[in-house]
Amino acid sequence: MIFRQTHWCPPLILQPLLENAVYHGIEPLSKGGTVTIQIYTEQNQVHLVLKNPCSTQSNHHQGNKMALNNIKERLTLHFDLEASLKSKQANGEYEVHITLPYHRQT
Repeated sequence: MIFRQTHWCPPLILQPLLENAVYHGIEPLSKGGTVTIQIYTEQNQVHLVLKNPCSTQSNHHQGNKMALNNIKERLTLHFDLEASLKSKQANGEYEVHITLPYHRQT
């Protein structure tokens, strides 16, 4: 399976998420942590799941969700309603799950 970024994913989707994962998730923790990225296909969709540790007891700047809002806007402009971005925080972990349409090229 070969993906061509210009066809299946607009630019600057993962980079700001990785930067935020390091800045807000890893950097405030004295022991550090791990950022994981899963990319998989399921039916006619590509899923990108990014997870990083987070601490609710940190005095670190919480952010204003600007990166998430920018990514949502970029996805909407590129895919209309076929793409989605969901984020959640649970059990000391922050997760962003992006779903993109996937159409096989013949």
